[in-house]
Amino acid sequence: MKRFGLLLLIILAIPAFGLLVGSFAKFQSESKYFDMVKEKWGEEVAKNATVGEFSLEKVSQRSELANDAFVQNYNHVRLLQKGSLATLVIGLFLPLIIFVASLFAALHRRILLLLFAPGLKVVLVILFAVILAQGAIATYGLFVLETTLLNRYHPFLIGGIGLAAAVGALSMIVEGFSISKRVTLNIEGLRLSKEDEPELWEFVSDIAKKLGAKVPKNIVVGFEPNFFVTNADVTVYPDGSKFSEETLYLSLPFVRILSKDELKAVIGHELGHFRGEDTKYSLKFYPIYAGTEKAVQALMSNFDNGAGSVTILPGYAVLMFFMERFAVAESKISRVRELQADNAATEASSSHALICSLLKLGAFAPLWPSVQKVMAESLNEGKFMINASKLFSESAVDCLDKDTLFNSVNISIPHPTDSHPTISQRMENLGFSVDGFKATYANQGVSDSAIELLSNPEEIEKALTMFELRVLLELGHAKLPQGEPTPLEA
Repeated sequence: MKRFGLLLLIILAIPAFGLLVGSFAKFQSESKYFDMVKEKWGEEVAKNATVGEFSLEKVSQRSELANDAFVQNYNHVRLLQKGSLATLVIGLFLPLIIFVASLFAALHRRILLLLFAPGLKVVLVILFAVILAQGAIATYGLFVLETTLLNRYHPFLIGGIGLAAAVGALSMIVEGFSISKRVTLNIEGLRLSKEDEPELWEFVSDIAKKLGAKVPKNIVVGFEPNFFVTNADVTVYPDGSKFSEETLYLSLPFVRILSKDELKAVIGHELGHFRGEDTKYSLKFYPIYAGTEKAVQALMSNFDNGAGSVTILPGYAVLMFFMERFAVAESKISRVRELQADNAATEASSSHALICSLLKLGAFAPLWPSVQKVMAESLNEGKFMINASKLFSESAVDCLDKDTLFNSVNISIPHPTDSHPTISQRMENLGFSVDGFKATYANQGVSDSAIELLSNPEEIEKALTMFELRVLLELGHAKLPQGEPTPLEA
């Protein structure tokens, strides 16, 4: 509630300033008009001139006085008041409308798209007008205040405020509308063909058929400690191959420490997203996130314009609120979809296998940065790792104990496009309590490793390790000393 109050304060500050300045300047003009009438026709006439047909408000509307400087200034002040009031009303209702829309959007993903996809464009257009209006209000309000109180003004300061508002509003709407509806995803890994890895493809196809889900068109393996599916346009590095349609990504280090049943559960979960068409909706959600983020970044790039930053701050605040409310609604829907995908995983394998795989993912995914650090340190010493995937899996197996696994139950498994419930929430959805599962869990190490599904995993892992080493060097995270580097067995 405090954050919403702060948002309203930011949005309404400039219009409120315009109203106050306009009211003050209008009072000054009407007092001056009263004095002029009093001086020429007496106090009684002046009193009558404050109301009716001879009031300044009525007189200022006469066409024959349109070019009178005093009347023009008075009309400009009234315009400042009206513009400030209109901007204030829009600023008051815009976040309220976004908030109400988010409540309805959380009911179903179709409603979410129906409200927020066109809603972003509408909000950007309204904010474009609001930022320009706030710039005009701040500019003219300061001019009126300075000339009324000081009989002078600072043109560069006032002009800079108006220019900052115009530039900020224009860059915001251009960036916000520039997002492509096609999503692109860059992945480090290797695309596996059916000819090269028939056993893995058959394994995945059997799961898809059992679930009544689409068989992915592409399977990519890499070192990233994650599993996901996507319908995005994918570019795989280091070979630079590009493809689209359904893609399944598998983490080689985790394929080593998961059993076949556990991998079956993980793949079942991911293909459950295909069955529920979740990946297609994720692609439709992407332009909303990306468009809002680019518009926000465009406004942030103008925050160094001194006093002019004040005029673009309300637009920034509204866009952040828009993205926050969209994320809240999307996360609620995503949580339901993730739990439904877990149900698909149990159809493909078993609840026990899924929970074991989740515990391993939660506990050991954080190890990957440590492996990268070891790789970088080895390069600095003139040595290089041959197989980073084996190093990762061996590090995980060394600490594969019950306490380590269950320490991760309150975290969410990371995902490149969606948000996940915590592992404990997913366990409860499957009918297990954390304490109950822990009491019956028996650590069997890594048996029936899923890596056996690949015909020659080490060849793939060594090639990807060399690419990872090149990336570390190119990014400056490591530097080879003089001489020939020495290989290290993983």
